[in-house]
Amino acid sequence: MTIARTNHIAVLLPNGKVLVAGGETTNGGAPKTATAELYDPASNTWTPTGNMNVERSLFTAVLLGNGKVLVAGGATNSGMTATAELYDPATGTWTLTGSMQHPRYLPQGQHAILLPSEQVLVVGGDNSGTSEIYDPTTGQWGALTNLAGPRCGGATALLKDGRVLIVGGTDCSNPDNKLLTAELYSPVA
Repeated sequence: MTIARTNHIAVLLPNGKVLVAGGETTNGGAPKTATAELYDPASNTWTPTGNMNVERSLFTAVLLGNGKVLVAGGATNSGMTATAELYDPATGTWTLTGSMQHPRYLPQGQHAILLPSEQVLVVGGDNSGTSEIYDPTTGQWGALTNLAGPRCGGATALLKDGRVLIVGGTDCSNPDNKLLTAELYSPVA
């Protein structure tokens, strides 16, 4: 890579290249970086691309159906963030989009799932016990019904019928309390 980083994201793009963005550039969690680069497996080379608008690590990313990459949440040099932005591989640029309603970050178990509707479901990663959904047509986030309780560090899976299984993890306010429970999210038809 062009810089050393940890707690970053890597997303396979439709053109076969891999977007690597954000993370931490030194030991100890700071400073966070907004830099991004592309790996081209055909030439085995790394090339810088546009920088994110917000430096972040421990965030989530998902490839949208339109080929853009949505990144959301994470930790910045000044704390947790609810901001989100889109990377456009055609132009190599990042654009801020609507912010989530709650700051969330990955060590707390934030997960993003692309739904068949092309919307993005984000669950976990905060103490509110909520989930949020991103609509790429409006660029806005909406709150969904509450989870059974705060859920951090769990796992999610998109089922064949379009529902999302949310399973395990810990109680965000008490990480020693491991969860045995599972929940199903059913998108509105």
